[in-house]
Order: sequence, then structure tokens, then C-alpha cells
Amino acid sequence: MLLRNIYEAERKRVFGMHDGEGPMEFARVCTDEDFGVPIDFVDYAVLPPGSAIGLHQHRGNEEFYLILKGSGSMQIGDSRFAVKAGDLILNPDGSTHGLRNCGSDDIHLFVVQVPMPAN
Repeated sequence: MLLRNIYEAERKRVFGMHDGEGPMEFARVCTDEDFGVPIDFVDYAVLPPGSAIGLHQHRGNEEFYLILKGSGSMQIGDSRFAVKAGDLILNPDGSTHGLRNCGSDDIHLFVVQVPMPAN
């Protein structure tokens, strides 16, 4: 059994995540050691207004963002779109993606990264 409280987890404060702007806090609430299936990590993150996770790319994994609270602007490849609480966004393997908080409240989100299966 696994029971963790995301609000009590130790958060790290970073600046310029993936060459983005401003601060961000995150807690790595689960790692690959917590699961019986391949998964890299589950993070709980808080992105303040005006901050951004810069455009970046992953190889060999997929990642999804689940917006829990707040709103912002997401970019995947050449596509830009608004995101809000309740939105689940898939960042496919090899995609360039980033998230900007252009709202007035913090964005709270889960970031889950899973490795691509070996062929």
C-alpha cells in the first residue's frame, strides 16, 4: 500500500524550470521504486502567476499534466491553447512543450512521466 499526502510532501523551489521564467515549487511524491509497472515519477507542482515551465522536449517517455487549480497557456509543438482546472494534457514522446501561468492564481498540477515501452 502507498499513502502519501501531497500537501505535506517536502517541496523544492526552483527557478527557470527548463529555461522558463520565475519560480516553481514541486514535490516528487512518487518514483519508479513505488510502482510495480514502469513509471518515472509523479510530481505535485505549483506554478505562481507570471512563471513558466520553458519549452522543452523529452525522448523515450511520455508525460502528462493534470491541472488541479488555476489556469494558463500550454504549448505543444506549434499549437498553443488555454488550460484550466480539470484539464489533462498529454505531452507525447519527442514533443516540444511548455506551460505558462498567465492567470492571477497559482497553477497546481500533477506531472506524471512514464517511459515508452521497449520495442
